[in-house]
Amino acid sequence: MGSGGPRRARTTPKLADKNIWFKAQALLLSWLIRVAGLLDSKPFLCVAIITTCLLPLGILEARSNPLSSDEIYTVHIAKAPSLPAMLALAREIDLHPPLHYLAQRIALRSPLPRWLASRMPSLIAAFVCCLVLYRWTAARLGNLLGLVSICILWLSPALDYAWSNRPYMLWMAFLCLLMLARETAMGSSSGFFADIVDGDDSSAGHSMYRPIFDRRRTTSPAPQTN
Repeated sequence: MGSGGPRRARTTPKLADKNIWFKAQALLLSWLIRVAGLLDSKPFLCVAIITTCLLPLGILEARSNPLSSDEIYTVHIAKAPSLPAMLALAREIDLHPPLHYLAQRIALRSPLPRWLASRMPSLIAAFVCCLVLYRWTAARLGNLLGLVSICILWLSPALDYAWSNRPYMLWMAFLCLLMLARETAMGSSSGFFADIVDGDDSSAGHSMYRPIFDRRRTTSPAPQTN
C-alpha cells in the first residue's frame, strides 16, 4: 500500500551539479561586477597595482640574471669616453639606434649598481608600455579589462625585455606612445576601431579590413532579367 502523502521530487546528481555550476557562475559574475565597479571608481588603484607588480619583479629579475654577452656590448658602447666615440662604436659593434645607447649612458652615470642601472631604461620603458596599454584598453572596456590586457602582456615572452638592457622594450614603448599620440590627435577614445566600423576610408586600418566590412555591407544581387 502506498502512503497518501505527497512524494518529494528527487534531484538527480547531474541536475545538482548543474545547479552548483550555475550558482558558482552567478557568484563569480557578481564578484567581477563589484571589482569592476571599484576599479572604475578608483582608477589610481590600477596604476598602483601595475607599479607594485611590475617594478619589484623587474628589479628582482635584473638582480638574479647576470648580464649576457649582448648586454655587455651595450654597456661597453655606452661607456665610451665621448659621444662621438660612442656613435662610432655603435656603427661598428652593435647596430642599434643611438638613442638607446644615450639612455644607457645616462643611466650608467646614476649611483645605482651596474646590474640595475644598465637595465633601468628598459624597466622604465616597460612601465610606460603597460600604462599606455592599460589606458588604451580601459578607455574602451573599463579598468578591469585594462588590467587583463596588461596580464596578457606579462604572460607573453615580451616581458623578458623589461629587465634586459637591449632596446626592444624601448621600441615597444615607442609604438605604444605612437598609438596614444594618434588617439590624442583623433580626439576620440574610439579611434582606430571606430574608423573601421564607421567606414572612414582615410583610416589606415580600413584598407586592412576592407574585404571584411565591404562584404558585410554588400546587398543581395539584383535578379537577372532574360
